[in-house]
Amino acid sequence: MTTSAEENLRLSAAAVRKDPVRPSKRPSEDSAMVKWTIVMALSSWALVAISVWAMLAQRKDARELLQAQISVELDKEFDSTEMRKARRQLAVDLINKKDPSDYRVLDFFEKLSSYYDDGRIDDETAYEAYSYYVERYWVATKSTVVDFRKQEHDDTFYTGFDELYNRILTQDAADRHKNRADAVPSEKQIADFLQDESTLAD
Repeated sequence: MTTSAEENLRLSAAAVRKDPVRPSKRPSEDSAMVKWTIVMALSSWALVAISVWAMLAQRKDARELLQAQISVELDKEFDSTEMRKARRQLAVDLINKKDPSDYRVLDFFEKLSSYYDDGRIDDETAYEAYSYYVERYWVATKSTVVDFRKQEHDDTFYTGFDELYNRILTQDAADRHKNRADAVPSEKQIADFLQDESTLAD
């Protein structure tokens, strides 16, 4: 081997000793990438959860606002001049044992039941605002409704009003710690109620 070749070999060996092959940083880089991916995924899920929560809260607020608005409108309708006239006339007809000449009061409670079923009004509104009237008007008009169903050959008339009465009576009995039968308004209570309704002012 020539001197030049030997010198080259010595220089190469020295270079190898001075600059050993450094270990690759790939595993640590992969680990950091995995951690970063996990953090990003968790952040994405957190954002999704927050968005869903915000959407549900917004829907709840909108639902409660709608219920409040409908409650106000129902109160206005039930206490309106036209409805007071209808309530007065219905009470007079029932006192005189006559078929009702105006069914708007029954129609109102049928609508109230529909709103209740659809969640447009809450339990508290249906019970606190109308339980007194629902219980007494249903007991006072039940025989009339039964006769009307027979006349029309249709048992579906005012089933909503019927179901609303039963729900409210059940809740009323539970609140007063009574049996359902004991919570039904008495004949005297019905008579007094009809007398009050028959003298409603416009």
